[in-house]
Amino acid sequence: MTAVGETVLATRIATSPLEAEALAEAWDALAVTAGRPLSAPAWQLAWWRTMAPDGAELRVVAVEDAGRLVGLAPYMVVRRSGLAHYMPLGSPDMGVRNTPLAEPGRELEVARALAAALAACTPRPSVVSLDQIDTGSPWPMLLRRAWPGLVPPRVERVRSAPAPTLHLTAASYEDWLGAKSSNFRQRLRRDGRKLTEAGARTRLVSTPAELEQALDHFRRLHGDRWGDSTPLADEAGHRMMLDAGLALLPSGRFRVWVIDIDDAPVTVQIFVAAGGEVTYWNGGWDPEYSSLSPAMLGICAGIEDAFARGERRVDFGEGDHHYKTRLADHDEDIEWVRLHPRGPRYGVTLLVTAPPRLRALARSALGRLPEPVARRLRSVARRGE
Repeated sequence: MTAVGETVLATRIATSPLEAEALAEAWDALAVTAGRPLSAPAWQLAWWRTMAPDGAELRVVAVEDAGRLVGLAPYMVVRRSGLAHYMPLGSPDMGVRNTPLAEPGRELEVARALAAALAACTPRPSVVSLDQIDTGSPWPMLLRRAWPGLVPPRVERVRSAPAPTLHLTAASYEDWLGAKSSNFRQRLRRDGRKLTEAGARTRLVSTPAELEQALDHFRRLHGDRWGDSTPLADEAGHRMMLDAGLALLPSGRFRVWVIDIDDAPVTVQIFVAAGGEVTYWNGGWDPEYSSLSPAMLGICAGIEDAFARGERRVDFGEGDHHYKTRLADHDEDIEWVRLHPRGPRYGVTLLVTAPPRLRALARSALGRLPEPVARRLRSVARRGE
């Protein structure tokens, strides 16, 4: 139990998929309220079933007020070099802008409950990560300040990345398009007209059978372009998106836009939505038609749809690719942050998680130390490799 003022929050930790699934309805409501499409349990638990690292252990921390879910942090434990690394589901790159979830206005008290629960977890956390969160998110400092003990965890900002977004503030899609450069508008309309003349049809997938077929085409088109460098074209990634898509399709939150010519897709573009926020997830296209911009036309179909639904923002995720910057009007960076709790193994954690260059400098300094000390440090360093 965690007391905050007169409120008493209870925490429990789901360590099995069955326990986590029991939280799904209330968990999803928090994700929708927060506008976090990839924080939905349909997405995160599909990832856990299909793409979690070997040996990972589930730790979904639920915070409740009189039995009602008011906060949640979906974590897993990955054991590395003798250390327990607590990582969000979807880490490090399958969960854009995922943070702990909390009812609006209750972030501080939820953070206190989460920090107490995580600190008491077994195994004891050596590292707690927050991956792909908004730069400047309050959650790292909320957890740091709430962490039990005399000395708070050290906060390490590992890296950051651009993440373009489009705020849907125009009155309509046509008004937004009208404010773009004349070159962009002319090319989009010209290429759309040429595709239509070639017999193209733009459609939004609406049935499970259509979804399965479209994701088969996505896997082929995306894989042909990116090969082994993408996890989305292998069996696990394909299964993950199909599982999530089947769960979210009935609510209209998993959106797959397809442009066909003669019943053969020339592009497949995927969006995931929640609470007025839309995440553009990924896409694929047939290079035979690349001169006619099928991918851009498919993405714009998703943007037009978001305008029609009255949604607030389209998030293009990590990377300042040219097509993203042409569509976006903001760059709302994301970052990867680690908390290093103090404890008996804090020094080992610092050595194991240090960047390779610093670890090399540490090894070069071993020769200046007494041999018994150097031997012990070499042993620690080897365990981190």
